[in-house]
Amino acid sequence: MNTAGNILFLPHSPAAFSEMLEVALPLQQKTRFTPVFVLDGPGYEAALQVCQEQGIPYRLVGNQFSKNPQQSTEKNRTSSHRPVVNFLLKLKKSFFPQFALAFLQYARLRQRAQHLLAEINPRAILLIGDRHIGLETALVMLANRMVIPSLIVPYALSDKEGGALYRRAASDWRHIYGMESWLNRIVARLRPGWSYTHNGETLLWQPPAAMLSAAFWGIMPVNPWALGGGASWVMIVESQHTKVNMANQGVPAEKIIVAGKPRYDQAAYFWQQRAETRRQVCDALRIDPAKKLLACAVPQLGEHDLLPWDQHWAETEFLFRIFSSVLPHANVVLSLHPKSDLAQYAPRAAQYGLVIAPQRYDQLIPISDLFVASYSSTVTLAIAAHIPVVIVDFFNFDYDFFDDVKGIIVLRQREELLSTLQRILADEDYHQQLVEGQAQAACYWARFDGKATERILDLMAELIERAEEIRKLPKRAQRSVLPPWSQ
Repeated sequence: MNTAGNILFLPHSPAAFSEMLEVALPLQQKTRFTPVFVLDGPGYEAALQVCQEQGIPYRLVGNQFSKNPQQSTEKNRTSSHRPVVNFLLKLKKSFFPQFALAFLQYARLRQRAQHLLAEINPRAILLIGDRHIGLETALVMLANRMVIPSLIVPYALSDKEGGALYRRAASDWRHIYGMESWLNRIVARLRPGWSYTHNGETLLWQPPAAMLSAAFWGIMPVNPWALGGGASWVMIVESQHTKVNMANQGVPAEKIIVAGKPRYDQAAYFWQQRAETRRQVCDALRIDPAKKLLACAVPQLGEHDLLPWDQHWAETEFLFRIFSSVLPHANVVLSLHPKSDLAQYAPRAAQYGLVIAPQRYDQLIPISDLFVASYSSTVTLAIAAHIPVVIVDFFNFDYDFFDDVKGIIVLRQREELLSTLQRILADEDYHQQLVEGQAQAACYWARFDGKATERILDLMAELIERAEEIRKLPKRAQRSVLPPWSQ
Protein backbone atom coordinates (compact mmCIF):
# COMPACT_ATOMS: atom_id res chain seq x y z
CA MET A 1 0.00 0.00 0.00
CA ASN A 2 1.29 3.48 -0.86
CA THR A 3 1.67 5.42 2.38
CA ALA A 4 4.30 8.08 1.65
CA GLY A 5 1.69 10.63 0.58
CA ASN A 6 -0.09 12.04 -2.47
CA ILE A 7 1.32 13.75 -5.54
CA LEU A 8 -1.15 16.10 -7.22
CA PHE A 9 -1.16 15.88 -11.04
CA LEU A 10 -2.79 18.76 -12.92
CA PRO A 11 -3.02 18.21 -16.70
CA HIS A 12 -4.00 21.27 -18.70
CA SER A 13 -5.86 19.21 -21.32
CA PRO A 14 -6.76 15.59 -22.19
CA ALA A 15 -3.63 15.43 -24.38
CA ALA A 16 -1.54 16.52 -21.40
CA PHE A 17 -3.13 13.77 -19.30
CA SER A 18 -1.75 11.06 -21.58
CA GLU A 19 1.74 12.52 -21.27
CA MET A 20 1.53 12.86 -17.48
CA LEU A 21 0.37 9.27 -17.23
CA GLU A 22 3.91 8.28 -18.25
CA VAL A 23 5.03 9.59 -14.84
CA ALA A 24 1.94 8.69 -12.81
CA LEU A 25 1.99 4.96 -13.53
CA PRO A 26 5.65 4.38 -12.55
CA LEU A 27 5.10 6.60 -9.52
CA GLN A 28 2.22 4.37 -8.46
CA GLN A 29 4.02 1.12 -9.26
CA LYS A 30 7.58 1.83 -8.11
CA THR A 31 7.30 4.26 -5.21
CA ARG A 32 5.26 4.68 -2.04
CA PHE A 33 3.61 7.84 -3.35
CA THR A 34 0.09 7.97 -4.75
CA PRO A 35 -0.69 10.02 -7.88
CA VAL A 36 -3.97 11.98 -7.70
CA PHE A 37 -5.20 13.58 -10.94
CA VAL A 38 -7.20 16.81 -10.86
CA LEU A 39 -9.29 16.93 -14.05
CA ASP A 40 -10.66 20.38 -14.76
CA GLY A 41 -13.23 20.58 -17.55
CA PRO A 42 -14.79 18.46 -20.31
CA GLY A 43 -13.13 15.99 -22.63
CA TYR A 44 -11.66 13.76 -19.93
CA GLU A 45 -13.94 10.76 -20.45
CA ALA A 46 -11.05 8.57 -21.66
CA ALA A 47 -8.87 9.84 -18.82
CA LEU A 48 -11.51 8.90 -16.26
CA GLN A 49 -11.69 5.42 -17.70
CA VAL A 50 -7.91 5.03 -17.48
CA CYS A 51 -7.88 6.23 -13.88
CA GLN A 52 -10.61 3.79 -12.96
CA GLU A 53 -8.90 0.88 -14.74
CA GLN A 54 -5.51 1.65 -13.19
CA GLY A 55 -6.85 2.44 -9.74
CA ILE A 56 -5.53 6.02 -9.84
CA PRO A 57 -7.45 8.45 -7.61
CA TYR A 58 -8.82 11.57 -9.29
CA ARG A 59 -10.83 14.69 -8.57
CA LEU A 60 -13.30 16.35 -10.90
CA VAL A 61 -13.71 20.10 -10.65
CA GLY A 62 -16.20 22.39 -12.32
CA ASN A 63 -18.71 25.01 -11.26
CA GLN A 64 -18.76 23.46 -7.81
CA PHE A 65 -16.02 21.72 -5.90
CA SER A 66 -17.12 18.12 -5.49
CA LYS A 67 -16.69 16.59 -2.06
CA ASN A 68 -17.29 13.20 -3.64
CA PRO A 69 -14.07 12.93 -5.71
CA GLN A 70 -15.01 9.81 -7.63
CA GLN A 71 -18.47 10.99 -8.68
CA SER A 72 -18.69 11.90 -12.36
CA THR A 73 -21.60 14.17 -13.21
CA GLU A 74 -22.43 16.60 -15.96
CA LYS A 75 -22.57 19.32 -13.33
CA ASN A 76 -18.95 18.67 -12.45
CA ARG A 77 -17.92 18.85 -16.09
CA THR A 78 -19.31 22.29 -16.83
CA SER A 79 -17.39 24.96 -18.68
CA SER A 80 -15.99 26.88 -15.71
CA HIS A 81 -12.57 25.40 -16.43
CA ARG A 82 -12.21 27.66 -19.44
CA PRO A 83 -9.90 30.65 -19.08
CA VAL A 84 -11.64 33.69 -17.70
CA VAL A 85 -10.69 35.47 -20.90
CA ASN A 86 -13.52 33.57 -22.66
CA PHE A 87 -16.04 35.32 -20.43
CA LEU A 88 -14.40 38.66 -20.97
CA LEU A 89 -14.48 38.35 -24.74
CA LYS A 90 -18.24 37.81 -24.59
CA LEU A 91 -18.81 40.73 -22.24
CA LYS A 92 -19.23 43.69 -24.61
CA LYS A 93 -18.90 46.33 -21.91
CA SER A 94 -16.24 48.53 -20.38
CA PHE A 95 -13.21 47.52 -18.33
CA PHE A 96 -14.92 47.73 -14.93
CA PRO A 97 -17.62 45.07 -15.53
CA GLN A 98 -14.93 42.88 -17.09
CA PHE A 99 -12.64 43.36 -14.10
CA ALA A 100 -15.47 42.63 -11.65
CA LEU A 101 -16.32 39.39 -13.44
CA ALA A 102 -12.69 38.28 -13.61
CA PHE A 103 -12.19 39.26 -9.97
CA LEU A 104 -15.04 37.00 -8.84
CA GLN A 105 -14.06 34.13 -11.12
CA TYR A 106 -10.46 34.12 -9.88
CA ALA A 107 -11.61 34.39 -6.27
CA ARG A 108 -13.60 31.19 -6.80
CA LEU A 109 -10.68 29.46 -8.52
CA ARG A 110 -8.36 30.41 -5.67
CA GLN A 111 -10.87 29.01 -3.17
CA ARG A 112 -11.15 25.83 -5.23
CA ALA A 113 -7.38 25.47 -5.16
CA GLN A 114 -7.42 25.82 -1.36
CA HIS A 115 -10.06 23.07 -1.09
CA LEU A 116 -8.03 20.74 -3.33
CA LEU A 117 -4.82 21.26 -1.37
CA ALA A 118 -6.64 20.73 1.92
CA GLU A 119 -8.32 17.52 0.74
CA ILE A 120 -5.47 15.94 -1.23
CA ASN A 121 -2.69 17.19 1.09
CA PRO A 122 -0.04 16.65 -1.61
CA ARG A 123 3.66 16.23 -0.95
CA ALA A 124 4.38 17.72 -4.39
CA ILE A 125 2.55 19.00 -7.46
CA LEU A 126 3.25 17.98 -11.06
CA LEU A 127 2.11 20.35 -13.82
CA ILE A 128 2.42 20.85 -17.57
CA GLY A 129 3.07 24.58 -17.09
CA ASP A 130 2.86 27.36 -14.53
CA ARG A 131 1.50 30.22 -16.64
CA HIS A 132 -2.15 29.24 -17.39
CA ILE A 133 -3.95 31.80 -15.25
CA GLY A 134 -6.54 30.10 -13.05
CA LEU A 135 -6.44 26.83 -11.15
CA GLU A 136 -2.90 26.10 -12.33
CA THR A 137 -1.33 29.33 -11.10
CA ALA A 138 -3.51 29.34 -7.97
CA LEU A 139 -2.28 25.89 -6.96
CA VAL A 140 1.32 26.91 -7.49
CA MET A 141 0.94 30.12 -5.48
CA LEU A 142 -0.79 28.44 -2.53
CA ALA A 143 1.59 25.47 -2.60
CA ASN A 144 4.55 27.84 -2.37
CA ARG A 145 3.05 29.40 0.76
CA MET A 146 2.79 25.90 2.23
CA VAL A 147 6.33 24.97 1.05
CA ILE A 148 5.02 22.24 -1.28
CA PRO A 149 7.35 21.76 -4.27
CA SER A 150 5.94 22.05 -7.78
CA LEU A 151 7.48 20.58 -10.94
CA ILE A 152 6.72 21.33 -14.57
CA VAL A 153 7.15 18.50 -17.08
CA PRO A 154 6.23 20.09 -20.44
CA TYR A 155 5.30 17.88 -23.37
CA ALA A 156 5.32 20.34 -26.28
CA LEU A 157 7.66 22.86 -27.80
CA SER A 158 6.83 26.37 -26.74
CA ASP A 159 8.00 29.83 -27.68
CA LYS A 160 6.68 33.36 -27.52
CA GLU A 161 6.18 33.58 -31.27
CA GLY A 162 3.73 30.68 -31.21
CA GLY A 163 1.68 32.42 -28.53
CA ALA A 164 1.68 35.61 -30.58
CA LEU A 165 0.51 33.84 -33.73
CA TYR A 166 -2.31 32.18 -31.80
CA ARG A 167 -3.53 35.55 -30.54
CA ARG A 168 -3.22 37.22 -33.91
CA ALA A 169 -5.48 34.56 -35.38
CA ALA A 170 -8.44 36.17 -33.55
CA SER A 171 -10.52 38.42 -35.81
CA ASP A 172 -10.41 41.36 -33.38
CA TRP A 173 -6.96 40.70 -31.95
CA ARG A 174 -5.86 44.33 -32.14
CA HIS A 175 -8.60 45.33 -29.72
CA ILE A 176 -8.30 42.30 -27.41
CA TYR A 177 -4.53 41.86 -27.25
CA GLY A 178 -3.03 44.67 -29.32
CA MET A 179 -2.32 48.32 -28.67
CA GLU A 180 -5.53 49.70 -30.17
CA SER A 181 -6.89 50.37 -26.67
CA TRP A 182 -5.36 53.05 -24.43
CA LEU A 183 -5.70 50.72 -21.44
CA ASN A 184 -3.76 47.98 -23.23
CA ARG A 185 -1.00 50.48 -23.97
CA ILE A 186 -0.81 51.57 -20.33
CA VAL A 187 -0.64 47.96 -19.06
CA ALA A 188 2.08 47.10 -21.60
CA ARG A 189 4.12 50.09 -20.44
CA LEU A 190 3.69 49.45 -16.71
CA ARG A 191 4.07 45.66 -16.93
CA PRO A 192 6.41 44.95 -19.87
CA GLY A 193 6.69 41.26 -18.94
CA TRP A 194 3.00 40.82 -19.74
CA SER A 195 3.52 41.87 -23.37
CA TYR A 196 5.50 40.65 -26.36
CA THR A 197 6.32 42.38 -29.63
CA HIS A 198 5.88 40.22 -32.72
CA ASN A 199 6.64 41.59 -36.19
CA GLY A 200 6.30 45.14 -34.90
CA GLU A 201 2.99 44.50 -33.10
CA THR A 202 2.91 44.53 -29.29
CA LEU A 203 0.50 42.01 -27.76
CA LEU A 204 -0.73 41.39 -24.23
CA TRP A 205 -0.88 37.86 -22.84
CA GLN A 206 -4.53 38.32 -21.83
CA PRO A 207 -6.94 41.28 -21.68
CA PRO A 208 -6.07 43.78 -18.94
CA ALA A 209 -9.11 42.89 -16.81
CA ALA A 210 -7.99 39.25 -16.58
CA MET A 211 -4.34 40.00 -15.80
CA LEU A 212 -4.97 42.78 -13.29
CA SER A 213 -7.53 40.76 -11.34
CA ALA A 214 -5.17 37.75 -11.40
CA ALA A 215 -2.39 39.98 -10.07
CA PHE A 216 -4.65 41.11 -7.21
CA TRP A 217 -5.17 37.49 -6.15
CA GLY A 218 -1.48 36.66 -6.55
CA ILE A 219 -1.99 34.18 -9.39
CA MET A 220 -0.51 36.18 -12.28
CA PRO A 221 2.82 34.76 -13.52
CA VAL A 222 5.70 37.20 -13.81
CA ASN A 223 6.60 36.05 -17.33
CA PRO A 224 3.45 34.48 -18.82
CA TRP A 225 4.87 34.33 -22.36
CA ALA A 226 7.35 31.64 -21.27
CA LEU A 227 6.07 28.19 -20.34
CA GLY A 228 8.17 28.14 -17.15
CA GLY A 229 7.75 31.84 -16.42
CA GLY A 230 5.60 31.30 -13.34
CA ALA A 231 6.38 30.39 -9.74
CA SER A 232 6.89 26.61 -9.83
CA TRP A 233 10.09 25.30 -8.23
CA VAL A 234 11.57 23.27 -11.10
CA MET A 235 11.11 22.92 -14.84
CA ILE A 236 12.14 19.53 -16.26
CA VAL A 237 12.96 19.54 -19.98
CA GLU A 238 13.86 16.92 -22.54
CA SER A 239 17.09 18.37 -23.89
CA GLN A 240 19.85 20.92 -23.69
CA HIS A 241 18.24 22.65 -26.67
CA THR A 242 15.00 23.14 -24.74
CA LYS A 243 16.92 24.44 -21.72
CA VAL A 244 18.71 27.04 -23.83
CA ASN A 245 15.45 27.95 -25.59
CA MET A 246 13.55 28.44 -22.32
CA ALA A 247 16.41 30.38 -20.73
CA ASN A 248 16.39 32.69 -23.76
CA GLN A 249 12.69 33.28 -23.07
CA GLY A 250 13.47 34.46 -19.57
CA VAL A 251 13.08 31.31 -17.47
CA PRO A 252 15.86 31.23 -14.84
CA ALA A 253 18.51 28.76 -16.01
CA GLU A 254 18.84 27.43 -12.45
CA LYS A 255 15.20 26.40 -12.57
CA ILE A 256 15.64 24.20 -15.65
CA ILE A 257 16.83 20.59 -15.36
CA VAL A 258 17.51 18.35 -18.36
CA ALA A 259 16.07 14.92 -17.53
CA GLY A 260 14.55 13.76 -20.82
CA LYS A 261 10.94 13.22 -21.86
CA PRO A 262 8.99 10.45 -20.10
CA ARG A 263 7.07 9.51 -23.25
CA TYR A 264 10.40 8.82 -24.97
CA ASP A 265 11.42 6.10 -22.50
CA GLN A 266 9.16 3.60 -24.24
CA ALA A 267 10.20 5.01 -27.60
CA ALA A 268 13.84 4.27 -26.72
CA TYR A 269 12.89 0.63 -26.19
CA PHE A 270 11.07 0.51 -29.54
CA TRP A 271 14.12 2.02 -31.22
CA GLN A 272 16.46 -0.51 -29.65
CA GLN A 273 14.11 -3.33 -30.76
CA ARG A 274 13.41 -1.66 -34.10
CA ALA A 275 13.27 -4.75 -36.34
CA GLU A 276 10.88 -6.70 -34.13
CA THR A 277 8.70 -3.67 -33.34
CA ARG A 278 8.46 -2.81 -37.01
CA ARG A 279 7.39 -6.32 -37.90
CA GLN A 280 4.69 -6.30 -35.23
CA VAL A 281 3.33 -2.91 -36.25
CA CYS A 282 3.31 -3.76 -39.96
CA ASP A 283 1.55 -7.05 -39.26
CA ALA A 284 -1.08 -5.24 -37.17
CA LEU A 285 -1.64 -2.65 -39.90
CA ARG A 286 -1.50 -5.27 -42.68
CA ILE A 287 1.21 -3.48 -44.61
CA ASP A 288 4.43 -4.81 -46.18
CA PRO A 289 7.37 -4.48 -43.74
CA ALA A 290 9.81 -4.71 -46.66
CA LYS A 291 8.67 -1.34 -48.03
CA LYS A 292 9.93 1.99 -46.75
CA LEU A 293 7.67 3.45 -44.05
CA LEU A 294 6.59 7.09 -44.11
CA ALA A 295 4.94 8.20 -40.87
CA CYS A 296 3.03 11.48 -40.70
CA ALA A 297 1.83 13.44 -37.68
CA VAL A 298 -1.21 15.00 -39.32
CA PRO A 299 -1.14 18.78 -38.71
CA GLN A 300 -3.81 20.13 -36.33
CA LEU A 301 -4.19 23.59 -37.83
CA GLY A 302 -7.96 23.57 -37.42
CA GLU A 303 -7.94 22.05 -33.94
CA HIS A 304 -5.56 24.76 -32.71
CA ASP A 305 -7.43 27.59 -34.44
CA LEU A 306 -4.45 28.36 -36.67
CA LEU A 307 -6.53 28.02 -39.85
CA PRO A 308 -10.28 28.10 -40.59
CA TRP A 309 -11.65 24.58 -40.87
CA ASP A 310 -12.33 24.75 -44.60
CA GLN A 311 -8.73 25.75 -45.22
CA HIS A 312 -7.50 23.12 -42.76
CA TRP A 313 -9.30 20.36 -44.67
CA ALA A 314 -7.98 21.66 -48.00
CA GLU A 315 -4.43 21.51 -46.67
CA THR A 316 -5.01 18.07 -45.16
CA GLU A 317 -6.36 16.64 -48.40
CA PHE A 318 -3.43 18.12 -50.29
CA LEU A 319 -1.06 16.17 -48.04
CA PHE A 320 -3.12 12.99 -48.38
CA ARG A 321 -3.14 13.34 -52.17
CA ILE A 322 0.66 13.67 -52.26
CA PHE A 323 1.07 10.70 -49.92
CA SER A 324 -1.11 8.58 -52.19
CA SER A 325 1.41 9.18 -54.98
CA VAL A 326 4.19 7.41 -53.05
CA LEU A 327 2.05 4.45 -52.00
CA PRO A 328 3.13 2.03 -54.71
CA HIS A 329 6.70 2.19 -53.46
CA ALA A 330 6.28 2.91 -49.73
CA ASN A 331 3.86 2.56 -46.84
CA VAL A 332 2.22 5.70 -45.47
CA VAL A 333 0.90 5.62 -41.90
CA LEU A 334 -0.94 8.56 -40.34
CA SER A 335 -0.84 9.48 -36.67
CA LEU A 336 -3.60 11.71 -35.29
CA HIS A 337 -3.28 14.18 -32.45
CA PRO A 338 -5.52 13.42 -29.43
CA LYS A 339 -7.53 16.55 -30.28
CA SER A 340 -8.31 15.24 -33.76
CA ASP A 341 -11.62 13.52 -34.45
CA LEU A 342 -11.01 10.12 -36.03
CA ALA A 343 -14.50 10.11 -37.58
CA GLN A 344 -13.60 13.25 -39.54
CA TYR A 345 -10.22 12.03 -40.75
CA ALA A 346 -10.92 8.37 -41.46
CA PRO A 347 -13.07 8.85 -44.61
CA ARG A 348 -10.56 11.29 -46.06
CA ALA A 349 -7.66 8.94 -45.38
CA ALA A 350 -9.57 6.00 -46.88
CA GLN A 351 -10.31 8.03 -50.02
CA TYR A 352 -6.56 8.18 -50.70
CA GLY A 353 -5.76 4.65 -49.53
CA LEU A 354 -3.95 5.77 -46.38
CA VAL A 355 -3.81 4.03 -43.02
CA ILE A 356 -4.52 5.75 -39.68
CA ALA A 357 -2.55 3.93 -37.02
CA PRO A 358 -4.01 3.14 -33.60
CA GLN A 359 -0.44 3.01 -32.28
CA ARG A 360 0.98 6.05 -30.54
CA TYR A 361 3.47 8.28 -32.33
CA ASP A 362 6.26 7.16 -29.98
CA GLN A 363 5.94 3.65 -31.40
CA LEU A 364 5.65 4.72 -35.04
CA ILE A 365 8.43 7.27 -35.35
CA PRO A 366 11.34 5.07 -34.16
CA ILE A 367 10.50 2.38 -36.72
CA SER A 368 9.88 4.67 -39.69
CA ASP A 369 12.20 5.64 -42.54
CA LEU A 370 10.82 9.14 -42.95
CA PHE A 371 8.70 11.38 -40.74
CA VAL A 372 6.48 14.20 -42.03
CA ALA A 373 4.97 16.81 -39.73
CA SER A 374 4.34 20.50 -39.25
CA TYR A 375 6.22 22.31 -36.47
CA SER A 376 5.61 19.71 -33.78
CA SER A 377 7.23 18.55 -30.58
CA THR A 378 7.17 15.03 -32.06
CA VAL A 379 9.98 16.08 -34.40
CA THR A 380 12.41 15.91 -31.48
CA LEU A 381 11.74 12.16 -31.18
CA ALA A 382 12.62 11.72 -34.86
CA ILE A 383 15.89 13.56 -34.22
CA ALA A 384 16.63 11.31 -31.24
CA ALA A 385 15.91 8.18 -33.31
CA HIS A 386 17.91 9.46 -36.33
CA ILE A 387 14.83 9.50 -38.59
CA PRO A 388 14.88 12.05 -41.46
CA VAL A 389 12.12 14.65 -41.23
CA VAL A 390 10.22 16.78 -43.71
CA ILE A 391 8.44 19.73 -42.09
CA VAL A 392 5.64 21.18 -44.18
CA ASP A 393 5.32 24.90 -43.61
CA PHE A 394 2.92 26.08 -46.30
CA PHE A 395 1.18 28.38 -43.84
CA ASN A 396 3.81 31.13 -43.40
CA PHE A 397 4.67 30.28 -39.79
CA ASP A 398 8.37 30.42 -40.67
CA TYR A 399 9.65 29.23 -37.30
CA ASP A 400 13.39 28.72 -37.03
CA PHE A 401 13.23 25.80 -34.55
CA PHE A 402 14.94 23.26 -36.78
CA ASP A 403 16.74 25.37 -39.37
CA ASP A 404 20.18 24.20 -38.22
CA VAL A 405 19.38 20.48 -38.05
CA LYS A 406 20.93 18.78 -41.07
CA GLY A 407 18.56 15.81 -41.00
CA ILE A 408 15.47 18.01 -41.36
CA ILE A 409 14.09 19.58 -44.52
CA VAL A 410 11.68 22.49 -44.09
CA LEU A 411 9.46 22.90 -47.16
CA ARG A 412 7.64 26.15 -47.80
CA GLN A 413 6.65 25.44 -51.42
CA ARG A 414 3.90 22.87 -52.08
CA GLU A 415 5.24 21.92 -55.48
CA GLU A 416 8.45 20.61 -53.87
CA LEU A 417 6.80 18.11 -51.54
CA LEU A 418 6.32 15.10 -53.82
CA SER A 419 9.78 15.23 -55.39
CA THR A 420 11.37 15.64 -51.95
CA LEU A 421 9.56 12.62 -50.52
CA GLN A 422 10.39 10.51 -53.56
CA ARG A 423 14.06 11.40 -53.39
CA ILE A 424 14.39 10.58 -49.69
CA LEU A 425 12.60 7.26 -50.11
CA ALA A 426 14.42 6.20 -53.29
CA ASP A 427 17.95 7.63 -52.95
CA GLU A 428 19.76 5.57 -50.31
CA ASP A 429 22.80 7.86 -50.21
CA TYR A 430 20.64 10.93 -49.67
CA HIS A 431 18.60 9.14 -47.03
CA GLN A 432 21.76 8.14 -45.18
CA GLN A 433 23.03 11.70 -45.36
CA LEU A 434 19.89 12.87 -43.57
CA VAL A 435 20.18 10.06 -41.01
CA GLU A 436 23.71 11.19 -40.19
CA GLY A 437 22.49 14.76 -39.86
CA GLN A 438 19.94 13.65 -37.29
CA ALA A 439 22.56 11.62 -35.43
CA GLN A 440 24.80 14.69 -35.16
CA ALA A 441 21.98 16.72 -33.58
CA ALA A 442 20.49 13.96 -31.41
CA CYS A 443 22.36 14.54 -28.15
CA TYR A 444 21.53 18.25 -28.14
CA TRP A 445 17.84 17.74 -28.96
CA ALA A 446 16.84 14.81 -26.73
CA ARG A 447 18.14 12.84 -23.77
CA PHE A 448 17.20 9.45 -25.14
CA ASP A 449 18.33 6.61 -22.87
CA GLY A 450 15.02 5.31 -21.49
CA LYS A 451 15.67 6.71 -17.99
CA ALA A 452 13.86 10.05 -18.06
CA THR A 453 11.01 8.94 -15.79
CA GLU A 454 13.47 7.44 -13.33
CA ARG A 455 15.32 10.76 -13.11
CA ILE A 456 12.07 12.69 -12.63
CA LEU A 457 10.92 10.42 -9.79
CA ASP A 458 14.33 10.74 -8.11
CA LEU A 459 14.18 14.53 -8.41
CA MET A 460 10.66 14.59 -7.01
CA ALA A 461 11.78 12.61 -3.98
CA GLU A 462 14.70 15.01 -3.47
CA LEU A 463 12.44 18.06 -3.63
CA ILE A 464 9.97 16.53 -1.17
CA GLU A 465 12.82 15.84 1.26
CA ARG A 466 14.15 19.36 0.77
CA ALA A 467 10.69 20.85 1.42
CA GLU A 468 10.41 18.88 4.67
CA GLU A 469 13.69 20.39 5.86
CA ILE A 470 12.61 23.91 4.90
CA ARG A 471 9.31 23.59 6.78
CA LYS A 472 11.29 22.91 9.96
CA LEU A 473 12.87 26.36 9.74
CA PRO A 474 11.31 29.49 11.27
CA LYS A 475 8.98 31.30 8.88
CA ARG A 476 11.38 34.16 8.38
CA ALA A 477 14.21 31.79 7.47
CA GLN A 478 12.15 29.77 5.00
CA ARG A 479 11.96 32.59 2.50
CA SER A 480 15.72 32.84 2.17
CA VAL A 481 16.10 29.21 1.07
CA LEU A 482 13.11 28.88 -1.26
CA PRO A 483 13.77 29.27 -4.99
CA PRO A 484 13.67 33.04 -5.61
CA TRP A 485 11.34 32.69 -8.60
CA SER A 486 8.77 30.92 -6.39
CA GLN A 487 8.33 33.93 -4.10
